[in-house]
Amino acid sequence: MVSDNSLIKRDAALTTLEVIKVLGILGAVDPYRRKDRNADDATSETAVIEAIMSIFKTQGLKSVAFLPQIIPSFAIVTHNSSARYQEFHLQQLAILVGILKQHIRNYTTDLSS
Repeated sequence: MVSDNSLIKRDAALTTLEVIKVLGILGAVDPYRRKDRNADDATSETAVIEAIMSIFKTQGLKSVAFLPQIIPSFAIVTHNSSARYQEFHLQQLAILVGILKQHIRNYTTDLSS
């Protein structure tokens, strides 16, 4: 006859093995999740920049007051993105300079660092 205690120990050992297997699978999948997350982040950042650009295009110089909040973040996203996305960001920045003209002058240090 098998005691309840030995069944509990056997179940605990089996559970431990299953947990280790699952953790191993998750560890193997994690690099791919990070890659997907980076792609999702880049897509989200592009969507945000497009939305910001839409606002600046429609509001024009009325949006100058928001430059202190927008330009530093815009610069960080541009610097941290891949070359493919940097090209898009720099194109958008060129459009932004065309809209804001001399008002962007105070932010050239943020953009070039």
